[in-house]
Amino acid sequence: MKQNSLRALKGVEESERCDYYIDGYVKITVNGDWYDKTLTPQPTLTSLIAEHGNYKPRRVPGKHSAATWPYGAVSLVECPNSEYRANLYSLSIYSDAIKDHDESHRVLGNLIQSYTSKVLKILPCEDGEKARS
Repeated sequence: MKQNSLRALKGVEESERCDYYIDGYVKITVNGDWYDKTLTPQPTLTSLIAEHGNYKPRRVPGKHSAATWPYGAVSLVECPNSEYRANLYSLSIYSDAIKDHDESHRVLGNLIQSYTSKVLKILPCEDGEKARS
């Protein structure tokens, strides 16, 4: 029951998923999703990682609530928005090129924290503390 994603932002025509190629061949996928405030139960880092397989999340230290799995990272932040009937926004970054959980935790863990901070600056959150998680 995911709500509108990045493409729901006014003036943005991109789909909810963007693929980036590093050095022309390593694909990194970034995905953003709004979550309806009436959704029960509300998503958690564990439930979002479970969508990618039966992996145990590793928490990522930093400003935002984030965790990694063997080939990806996810953050989940409060971002109330009545137009989208949402209260949460998640950001996922993953790559099939990364198989090692330690490497994923180090590389994608740092990236998810940085990327979440940047995305929060453009999201239409309705409260002043959109960086809470």
